[in-house]
Amino acid sequence: MPNLSYYYCLYYSEFQLDVSMLVGYGNSNRCTYVQVWDNYRDLLTRVFAQLGDLNPELVSDQKRKLVMVPPQMARVGTKKTLFVNFSTICRSLMRDQSHLTTYILTELGTQGSVDANGALLIRGRYTSKHMEPVLRNYCRTYVLCGTCQSSETDLCKDSRLLFLHCRRCGSRFTVKTVTSGFQALTGKRAALRAKTQ
Repeated sequence: MPNLSYYYCLYYSEFQLDVSMLVGYGNSNRCTYVQVWDNYRDLLTRVFAQLGDLNPELVSDQKRKLVMVPPQMARVGTKKTLFVNFSTICRSLMRDQSHLTTYILTELGTQGSVDANGALLIRGRYTSKHMEPVLRNYCRTYVLCGTCQSSETDLCKDSRLLFLHCRRCGSRFTVKTVTSGFQALTGKRAALRAKTQ
């Protein structure tokens, strides 16, 4: 609470209260206490004190950093990689698994799927060194707010546009939708034709 300059005990019958002069008041049994503030600085400190009591996250200057665990990659056979902590990273980013799966597979130019344990099975050999820049670019594009750099955002689809809405500052802007690129079919064409017929 800021330092109060004056307290007046005003009896109802003796004074007419000028409402424009009153900042705060309270009732007692015998009289009305009126707080008169010296200057604008006292008013500001009072407002920020009340704001801090009601919403402490708005007053704090500390930004919440997005802390993400490093990706854990495991080899499956000779040609596949398992992204072990994929579901944990999706939860820490507060994003849907399908959206992050589509982005990773598009950026790496490969195919893959999510297994029953929540791990991402990717065709090809990849290490955590390959996956970290992909996740960093995803966070920069689809997680962090462009205005306040907060990670408290939501992805909303409205009229075929994908919007990133920040819950902290209220800004809303469009982001690119993830589209899978061209993937060439490799293998024997005769075997593919035989399967389709």
